[in-house]
Amino acid sequence: MPDISFPSAIAAYKASARQAGDIVPHEVGAAAANPAGDTSSFAGMVRQAMHTSVQTMEHGERMSMQGIAGQADARDVVLAVNSAELTLQTMVAIRDKVVSAYDTIMRMPL
Repeated sequence: MPDISFPSAIAAYKASARQAGDIVPHEVGAAAANPAGDTSSFAGMVRQAMHTSVQTMEHGERMSMQGIAGQADARDVVLAVNSAELTLQTMVAIRDKVVSAYDTIMRMPL
C-alpha cells in the first residue's frame, strides 16, 4: 500500500534544501547520492507527489470494490479509504493554496 511516510517527507525536504543551495550538515558528502532521481527538481517532486496521490486514490477505489464484493477485510478497506480521503483533502488544500498564491501574484502592481 503506497503511502507518504515520515522518512519520505524528510527525504523530500532534504532534496529541496539541497536544490535551493542550503547545506544539510550531516549529508554534505551524500548530496550526490540521491537514489530518488525524479525528486531532484521541484517539478519532479510535484510529479512524484501527484503520481503517489493517484496511486493512493486508485488503491482506495480497488479496496472499496473488493470490500463490496466481499473479497477484502473490512479493516483493510477502511484503512485504504481513509488514506484516499486524507490524500484528497491534502491535494485540495494544496490546490487552494496554489490558486491563492497565483491570485496574489496577479494582483501585484508591476
